[in-house]
Amino acid sequence: MVLDANAFYDDPNLTGTDSKLLGEYVNSGRAEIAVPRVVFDEVVKKFRERLEDHVQEIKSANRKLIWLTEQSYKAEWPSVDFKREQQNYKRRLESRLAKWGASILPYPNISHEKLAARDLAKRKPFSEGGRGYRDGLIWESILESLDLAGKYVLLTANHKDFCREGDVRSLHEHLLEDLRTKSFSGSFVVRRKIEDVLDEFIKPTLARADRVKHDLQRARYALLDIWKLLTDKFESVVDGARERLWLEFPNVDLDEPYGISGLYDADEIEVKDVIELSDGELYIEIGVQYEADVFAYIYKSDVYSLRDDFPLEVTDWDWNEHYAEVTGTITLSLSIEIMFNPKSKRITSFEVREARNRPETDPNDGEPLS
Repeated sequence: MVLDANAFYDDPNLTGTDSKLLGEYVNSGRAEIAVPRVVFDEVVKKFRERLEDHVQEIKSANRKLIWLTEQSYKAEWPSVDFKREQQNYKRRLESRLAKWGASILPYPNISHEKLAARDLAKRKPFSEGGRGYRDGLIWESILESLDLAGKYVLLTANHKDFCREGDVRSLHEHLLEDLRTKSFSGSFVVRRKIEDVLDEFIKPTLARADRVKHDLQRARYALLDIWKLLTDKFESVVDGARERLWLEFPNVDLDEPYGISGLYDADEIEVKDVIELSDGELYIEIGVQYEADVFAYIYKSDVYSLRDDFPLEVTDWDWNEHYAEVTGTITLSLSIEIMFNPKSKRITSFEVREARNRPETDPNDGEPLS
């Protein structure tokens, strides 16, 4: 499995739920991880940029506080040595990849002349405007380390330059030609997100804890109370739902930003999956229904075509020159992933994976938690 930079964005320290499942799979000997050096260097660089952005956000928030209240507040700025933290992160990432036995693929032994020729020939992964130098290095790194009979998954969000048009799961024909030139006889597919790899390749192979799932669903598992956990973690649920929110209504174009202004208590809970890892830790996936107050924006000319039963109503026609604000209370379906250590009775990870409004045509076939 070859990782592009987007694989590290949501979990830069590789400590989250998805990373633990991936590590379980890799350490069982069923897969190997490879990270091109150009990707590794980019991830380390982006770490510093994100760190600097977060510190700037704190300073910006303080300025807004002073502007709103007309009072001066003495803020304690985080004392961050950006260079040192970047170096620490680099060592930390190297160490955690090493625990997976991951390979760092070196920069390819290819001349600028050959890369430029590929660009001028408009061969992928170069794009029309000459962009794609970094992607070209990634691809050449893969080609130079290729196991000719191997089975590969390239995890990248850059489907425009690595994939066929209209098919985000298959390599572009130019790249397939490169593989054929190498007499490659294995398989090579593309997936956009680590969740896709987990759902398709990894989770089906891991050991289920069906007895625990049964007891959790019926609130009979003595070590963990899901209802209480969701209450204790309510702020994390709200934050995660806002970050992962996806609103979609048939035949209606919503324009971002849209968001959640209020979230009520959990209504229904379905325990979807429980996996037991080799160290005894439990991966628990639950689906939860919440009633939520949401807001969104619709182009004014489109408002006239809204059906009478559309669940949101116009609350500010003149939000700006082109858009009207709509708000309402709808049902959101959240998918939440939990890592739980039965020995210590500790939650080691709690993440909202997605938050969507339930499609009108989808029945509620989950079994409510009693």
